[in-house]
Amino acid sequence: MKTLSITLATLLACCAAQAATNEVEVHGHALQRLSSSEAAELQGRYALTDGRVLEVSRRGARLTVALDGQEQMLLATAPLRLQSADGLLLLDIDAAANGSVRGLTLTQAGHAPVATIRPAPRA
Repeated sequence: MKTLSITLATLLACCAAQAATNEVEVHGHALQRLSSSEAAELQGRYALTDGRVLEVSRRGARLTVALDGQEQMLLATAPLRLQSADGLLLLDIDAAANGSVRGLTLTQAGHAPVATIRPAPRA
């Protein structure tokens, strides 16, 4: 009986060591939820300093960004940061204390940030 206990303990230790080596660590961003008013405040056309135009709009409950003829879904990864689903576009929001957006900074993967300006006020 004692031999069986040692064998069982050895087997359990072996399984525990194997399980430890099969662990997978996942890194990512916790998604944030934008309120309807926050999403509405972000919508509009933004003139980039390099001459291009970035447009943020809503498609149902989601925000999208159109740039260079391509439209991508945006995910909120922090209260003042949006990211495209593929992670290649980042939008950092410059917001006033009252929540109004003063401007955005666009960063594309592998490129320096491109500052943007707030569109003209809505009539």
